[in-house]
Amino acid sequence: MTTTLHRQSDATFLEQDSVLVAQVTGDITMGNSTAICTAILSAWEESDGLQAVIVDLGEVPHMDSSGVGTLLQLRNRAENSGVPLILYRLQPSSRRLLHRTGLAGLFRICPTVEQQREPSYSRH
Repeated sequence: MTTTLHRQSDATFLEQDSVLVAQVTGDITMGNSTAICTAILSAWEESDGLQAVIVDLGEVPHMDSSGVGTLLQLRNRAENSGVPLILYRLQPSSRRLLHRTGLAGLFRICPTVEQQREPSYSRH
């Protein structure tokens, strides 16, 4: 079991048991979405043999369309790599935004770590 922790941009990264967790803090808007996306993608590239990438959005009170674009870029990376992307602790306002745009069904959304580890999960 290897544990690595580092901070970059508005995210802290933890890699443990072949799972990369990116904990994002603060709003994700046009002003910082590119930096956050780049930081997560860089951490993803630096990690070998990942079984999942979890983006913890519990400390993100607001996300605009640029934030949604970041999530879509991460989803595309997940699709291309075959590594599941899980959105964890998505705040109600961000969840509503994904539902209003019709994009919520594209993501695995789990309110708890235990649910992300279950073999079957539902898309919300």
